[in-house]
Amino acid sequence: MYNNLIIDGNNFLYRAYFAQKKYPKFHNGINIAPIFKFLTMLKNLMEEYTPNNVYFTWDKRSNPDAVNFRRALVSTYKEQRVESEDTKQIHTYFPIIINICNTLGIKTVLPYSLEGDDVIYYLCSVLDGNNLIVSSDRDLLQLVSGTTDQLLPNRGVVNVVNFAEFAGCSLESYILFKAIKGDVSDNIEGLPKFGDKRACILAEEISKCTLDTCESITNEQRNLIKNNLKVVDIAYGMKNCPDDITFADQQIIDQYDNKFDRRAFMDIMNEYGGTSVLRQIGSWQQLFDKKKDDPENWINYLSM
Repeated sequence: MYNNLIIDGNNFLYRAYFAQKKYPKFHNGINIAPIFKFLTMLKNLMEEYTPNNVYFTWDKRSNPDAVNFRRALVSTYKEQRVESEDTKQIHTYFPIIINICNTLGIKTVLPYSLEGDDVIYYLCSVLDGNNLIVSSDRDLLQLVSGTTDQLLPNRGVVNVVNFAEFAGCSLESYILFKAIKGDVSDNIEGLPKFGDKRACILAEEISKCTLDTCESITNEQRNLIKNNLKVVDIAYGMKNCPDDITFADQQIIDQYDNKFDRRAFMDIMNEYGGTSVLRQIGSWQQLFDKKKDDPENWINYLSM
């Protein structure tokens, strides 16, 4: 059992959308198949892990005019990502899903100027109890700790014991490993000709000394790794963006009273043709209508 289920909303919705892409189902002109695939996936998680609290994060900045600091470090950061017809369609589901989550008593925490990954780091660092991150994004593996595991869908739960089995290197070296290798999906250039095995060996070597004293790399390589560390180290963002910390704290406090609202949930299911969900309303209430911990204990999550 985990105290907190922390779900990468974009990742979760993308998986629901593409799982149902070939099987659309329309209601009042809206393809509702991704919505109910999303809910089925969520219900399965709740039944298996029975968390006390559920948090969704999304790559939906509250301040759209803010420039992500990562672009100042890597000018091509995520530059290659072009919005497709699928991603445009997926974005139309955001307000619907967030509204449904509100009726279930789920807390939604958005970044102010950063990304959903940064918010996930912050939640893991301030919430009481054990956390389970749900995402197929392997960048988040760096957040695995004694109090935080990550569920990689279709792979299993990664923890401090089995980390190397999933990640290919030790937990202590993982951020260095990412900085050395770079990330094609985010357009982050790594050291040339460094694949997984070679990057892991170098990361382990640097971990035994320091980046500045490592004799196996050139100054040019050292500088690239140092710059990449600021980009790939998720903790770096929140620690250097106090506005995002303040914004995250306020959202959690504002949603303290969020509880399962049976009538509102039934209304929105009726609106989107969720008759199969309505037939199981009792099981939904049993999963989401839980008594919360003592308010004074819960509110003490804030560490900053």
